[in-house]
Amino acid sequence: MHMACRRGFLDVVNVLVAEAGVTICRCDNMGRTPLHDAFWTVTPNFELVHTLIALDRRLMLVCDKRGHTPLGYARNEHWDACCKFLDEFWASATGEVVG
Repeated sequence: MHMACRRGFLDVVNVLVAEAGVTICRCDNMGRTPLHDAFWTVTPNFELVHTLIALDRRLMLVCDKRGHTPLGYARNEHWDACCKFLDEFWASATGEVVG
């Protein structure tokens, strides 16, 4: 699960969750969740991030052993895109209008 998320393989994650019953609520030896790995990519896959957050929003608040949440793993050059994605995600989840 962690490697699929780190590589942005949404199809693999969907199969692992839906068909194999793999949970996304597990940490690696550094305390990172699959959502940490989804943000820690060369190219963000926001569809994957959306899937993980939709499965369990609490993952956004999990800190690893260094005290970093998943969003702390987003690269600086992706920060604007991450903020835009999260604005749109939370707005759609709450029915608010973004703008």
